[in-house]
Amino acid sequence: STNFRAELRAMDALSPEPRRWLFADLLKATAAINSVPVAALIGSARGRQFTVQRWRCFYIGRAELGLSYSQIGRLFRRDHTTVIHRVRRYGEIADDPEERALRKRIKDTATLIADGNFVHEAADDQPQ
Repeated sequence: STNFRAELRAMDALSPEPRRWLFADLLKATAAINSVPVAALIGSARGRQFTVQRWRCFYIGRAELGLSYSQIGRLFRRDHTTVIHRVRRYGEIADDPEERALRKRIKDTATLIADGNFVHEAADDQPQ
């Protein structure tokens, strides 16, 4: 939606760290790599294929982009306490080599998306 895109742009503009990719690119990359629509990541779907991806986005948003728990919660339509809990929970597995490799792949893909060098036939509901 327009409000969602505006919120993404506003949060990306406030990011303390310069980077080549934005939170919207992170969502697109996560969705593309896992073959799920962005709407499922930010929606209320509770299947494990969505929840773990969502937690990973929470974690990257917090650890890599410096977003507040409240900012992440607004983007995902969740209370900030939910985000706090899930970031901590994901932190328990974050050092696993497979998880680190997957986060790197997501960030690399987000960079490709930001640079306009990633082509993926995905659902139409991804934020622009």
